[in-house]
Amino acid sequence: QNCGRGIRVNAFVSGGLLPKEVRGSKQEGFVFAWDWYATIAALAGVDPTDHRAALAGLPPVDSRNMWPLLSGRVTHSPRTELVIGDTALTDPHVNSATRVGGIIQGRYKLLVGKLSMAGWTGPKFPNVTSDWNPTKTWQTCGTDIKSGCLFDIFDDPTEHHNLASEKPELFSSMLARVQELQKGVFSPHRGLPHMFEACHHALHTYGGFWGPFVGVENATTSSVRADEVFVV
Repeated sequence: QNCGRGIRVNAFVSGGLLPKEVRGSKQEGFVFAWDWYATIAALAGVDPTDHRAALAGLPPVDSRNMWPLLSGRVTHSPRTELVIGDTALTDPHVNSATRVGGIIQGRYKLLVGKLSMAGWTGPKFPNVTSDWNPTKTWQTCGTDIKSGCLFDIFDDPTEHHNLASEKPELFSSMLARVQELQKGVFSPHRGLPHMFEACHHALHTYGGFWGPFVGVENATTSSVRADEVFVV
């Protein structure tokens, strides 16, 4: 779900390590989920480089140390661009190749492909006044200005106003960047799905929550009934 509410979320940092001058402040620089890895590693004095992966010819870890930004030593994030990941198939339960599903550059965001849950709800949802099913609502963001999807995520964080036809040059340049990035996408083999084992342990081991299941005792498909399978 690559709409704004799917990938743009709040986070906070607290604790005595934070300098007093940044406590209670608001930081709107780009910090990505995978940046916490390098940030925490730096605070712990650990090298975040995956040397075994490098020897195997795998891409380097895409993580930045954000402590200088969070601590107030610098005022601007080292991140100016976010590549939005997606999959070649729309079914999240079927393995498929990695695809670039869009990009954020500064205040602008471009989306490409078929998007799930493409809609907006009220402050409280679900409720008795609506029977809308977001899992069955799709939007296709194309590669021309008529069908494309371009938003100013600062002025329009809920992505209601499509700017593709209003800013055709920006749309074209960002689309070209997406197509360039797609040429170098790393699409690893993620193994085969183990949905039955995962659902079995979620129901019977972890009280309805997802948890580890590979190699867990009694994790066999024969012990799972069809009516035990659920998807979230």
